[in-house]
Amino acid sequence: MKKLCIALCLPLLFLSCNKETPPVVLSGWGGNPNVNAWIGGELVPFIERTEGVKAVWSPMNIDEILAKLENEKNADAKGTIDVVWINGENFRYAKEHGLLEEGFLSSLDNAKKYLDLGDEKNINDFAYPTGLSESPWGRAQFIFAADTAKAPSPPKSAKELRAFLEEHPGTFTYPESNDFTASAFLRVLIYDIVGFDAVKDLPADKALIARVIQPVFDYLNAIEPLLWRSGTTYPKTVAQLDELFQDGSVYFTMDYNSYKSYSQINDGRWPTSARTFVWDNGTPSNTHFLAIPFNSQNKEGAKKAINASLSPDMQASKARLSGWGDAPVIDFNKLTPDEKNIFAENLVGLNPVAAASLLSDEELGSHAQAELAGDVVVVIEQLWQEEVLLK
Repeated sequence: MKKLCIALCLPLLFLSCNKETPPVVLSGWGGNPNVNAWIGGELVPFIERTEGVKAVWSPMNIDEILAKLENEKNADAKGTIDVVWINGENFRYAKEHGLLEEGFLSSLDNAKKYLDLGDEKNINDFAYPTGLSESPWGRAQFIFAADTAKAPSPPKSAKELRAFLEEHPGTFTYPESNDFTASAFLRVLIYDIVGFDAVKDLPADKALIARVIQPVFDYLNAIEPLLWRSGTTYPKTVAQLDELFQDGSVYFTMDYNSYKSYSQINDGRWPTSARTFVWDNGTPSNTHFLAIPFNSQNKEGAKKAINASLSPDMQASKARLSGWGDAPVIDFNKLTPDEKNIFAENLVGLNPVAAASLLSDEELGSHAQAELAGDVVVVIEQLWQEEVLLK
């Protein structure tokens, strides 16, 4: 009888041991071909090589991701996403609706080794405490870019922009406020016209916010006739704005990637006379993160994938200007000399023409402004629709 039991159990044991662990599915915004190429060509193979975890990149808009997670929660269904690229109001919504794994960051070896977990930028997301439920992945700072062959001295304030447009109408526009970059442009105007201190502690009270930032909407309505196509229409996305800049329809574009101009010039999309600049009163800077959905089918694999993303190799690879060009989050004071050299290698062999378009890290840092609370940002976006677009 004992031998029969062993004979029957061995095949079952073999099947259970050979049951394939599902791959780690990474998902997030897929609108940038350089980002997609880096994640699929650099990060995914590195995760598989160093962590022994199969991974796949499945790009999807964040609103679709949140809807999928909510539907799966309501249906008590198995998860289809293991790591999500997220930040801002989307993180706040996901956390408050129980869509994310709680407090995993402090368990990651590379987080303990390379992150400053006391740094507000690593544990707050648009002024909202993360509770260690997401891992810093990269930094972003809003920048403008100008074709200096047409605008040799780009405007660095709202006042200067209006004066420029009075002399050169039709040469500037910005996307609608539901575009992430355009939303940041509104905050640049707010910081310049009413000041960061006037808005930094505002609650998400629509009437109060409207009163405080009304001068910004007055300004935007005043310059609207001076915009591209006399302000009768706006680009839907920053990608559409880039196309206008590329074909010379406008003299300026904008982005949340402070290194973007390098790849755009290097790949021949932007003119070699393009230059990055920031406004005198600063531009918003924030951190973007990786999180684990509550119903991930491979939470341990997800943690390993995120751990890999925090390695010096991947942080340096992600920052490489010929690829994504995304600023690192790890603390350079925690790196060994050899690890610092990995980043130094990024400066070797750069296209000097494209590199000339960039601001120094010191210049960016000295103009970096904090972000407003995510729920306040949403109210500002709604107000723009009502106070500018619909008027």
